[in-house]
Amino acid sequence: MQLLTQTRESSVRDQLTGCFNRAYAIESLGSELQRSRRTGRPLSVMMFDVDQLKRINDDYGHLAGDALLAAVAGQVTATLRASDIKCRWGGDEFLIILPDTPRSGAEHAGASLTREVSTVIVPTPAGSVSPTISVGVAVAENGECDPLALVARADAALYKAKQAGRNRFVIEQTNIRAAS
Repeated sequence: MQLLTQTRESSVRDQLTGCFNRAYAIESLGSELQRSRRTGRPLSVMMFDVDQLKRINDDYGHLAGDALLAAVAGQVTATLRASDIKCRWGGDEFLIILPDTPRSGAEHAGASLTREVSTVIVPTPAGSVSPTISVGVAVAENGECDPLALVARADAALYKAKQAGRNRFVIEQTNIRAAS
């Protein structure tokens, strides 16, 4: 039984960062959306990436880039709640699922994460590196059931953060629908 548990754990975790992988993220987000619809509790997500990771890899080497990703993941774990689901989406992109989190809580989480990640210092033979991140935040709409649509909105907000100069978070602007 322990071997089965270890096998399952290694199949859903990213080896470098210790975060859950993309497949687990989609599965978990689908479950959290169902729970949110059933209970009426809020749900938010954050998508972020490490600013200028390619430049860091080019200037300091890929091992430094890997160390930076691992350090960022460690800071994410230290900064966010244990109940938040931390996932590596791919490359330098991460998805954080924030159960029971309304817009105001997601805004607080985005600000905290942006601030705290910038305090990370990773030593390399060529000098220390300190990362920044760009974060996009999206809040699930009432009755929302498509995990990828929610991720797409967070991703769009992430790109707005990058366009606004990086090292910041942006919360998606939802459309207010009039009652018919």
